[in-house]
Amino acid sequence: MNHLVLEELFKDTAASDLAAGREAIHYLELLIEKHTTKRLADAAYDELFAGRHTLLPLQLTAQDLTNIKYFLFYLLMNYPDRSAATARCLVKCYDKTLVEGACRAIDAYWQQCDETTCHLTDVITHSGSFEDFGDRVLPLFRKLKEEGLPETRKSMAAKFAYYKKFYGLAE
Repeated sequence: MNHLVLEELFKDTAASDLAAGREAIHYLELLIEKHTTKRLADAAYDELFAGRHTLLPLQLTAQDLTNIKYFLFYLLMNYPDRSAATARCLVKCYDKTLVEGACRAIDAYWQQCDETTCHLTDVITHSGSFEDFGDRVLPLFRKLKEEGLPETRKSMAAKFAYYKKFYGLAE
């Protein structure tokens, strides 16, 4: 992998120009998605990466993805003006090792940014199985359902309806 290309992208995500930073985060999200799911045809990725063609040939290693995840948590906790876009990137990782970090980030954002909190709950729900939630996640999700900001409460109500239907969870 070309570490210089990735380092440049990292630097751009923290640019003082908010729009440029969010654009770089979007490219990072596309790069993660391409690595984790490759849900689109190559031609579609060609078009999506047209603005940053140097990213297209990157083949991420497991270590690259780990470094990206660490960087995303740094970005999430230090650049609140980009938190929603950053949390959306973390959703694309589909990684259960992110659950505790996502819970801690929810603790920081749950009364600050509805969109960020909703994406962070998606990080958890897309990271593994309901059975893996443990003692930390369900109490946090219950709190968000009852006390979270409006979109978070709505999202959590839908999640709990799903858990009740498919896992028999009693609210």
